[in-house]
Amino acid sequence: SYHAQMEVEGYNYLTNNRESITITSNELFPIIKHYYGKIANVINSIIKDCDPQVISDISESGIYFFGEASSIIGLDKFFQKHTSFKAITSSSSNTSMLGLGELIKYPQILHKIAKKL
Repeated sequence: SYHAQMEVEGYNYLTNNRESITITSNELFPIIKHYYGKIANVINSIIKDCDPQVISDISESGIYFFGEASSIIGLDKFFQKHTSFKAITSSSSNTSMLGLGELIKYPQILHKIAKKL
């Protein structure tokens, strides 16, 4: 299987120097899996209170994840497994605007999301 890798730069407080390391998706995913589980729980909590039409729309369109974190290998499969909805990932900045535009159609959901954050 394919495992993406990237170079990460930062400050090493032990050596007092700037350093870079290479990290793979294999190393990163187990660390963030716990947090993605929490996000999946919030998604499921919000969706269970949605109108049937909204749930139908989500079932048809899927759930979109965007930004740099969405490029982590396996993210889509994780959320499909834990939410039972198709998960679509995109690192495009346009996706966030499209998602927000869709969310504005459902102010009750937007309010529930804001309360859970």
